[in-house]
Amino acid sequence: MSNLYNKEELHRVMLAGSLILASDDDLNEDEWKTIEGFLKRYWDPEFGDAKEFFKGVIESLRRLLSKGRNINDKAKELAEEMAANFNDPQKDEAMNFLQEIIKADGSLDEEEDRIFKTFFQIVQPR
Repeated sequence: MSNLYNKEELHRVMLAGSLILASDDDLNEDEWKTIEGFLKRYWDPEFGDAKEFFKGVIESLRRLLSKGRNINDKAKELAEEMAANFNDPQKDEAMNFLQEIIKADGSLDEEEDRIFKTFFQIVQPR
């Protein structure tokens, strides 16, 4: 697929997905495949090493979660960044990705749903 996202934008989308995954304290194989597939779809070799990039996403997630606010507040902050900086095709694809993540394990956790709705209300293309 084309380079819909630059490296920083891809980082934001991957961080949003990781935040949803972190909300239910369980990462299963189908969720991992969803994350991996999205990264492969939008990875540009010019971005560098994909594994190092993903380690950076996980480090950003750790920092975000250690700031002490509730997870939905953190989702809102990230969603506002995405809404302000993404064009409609980027927003649409990001929301499709987040929806794939919450559906991947076959069950919808209440916290996952709350975080997804936060992203949807703020990021959805107009």
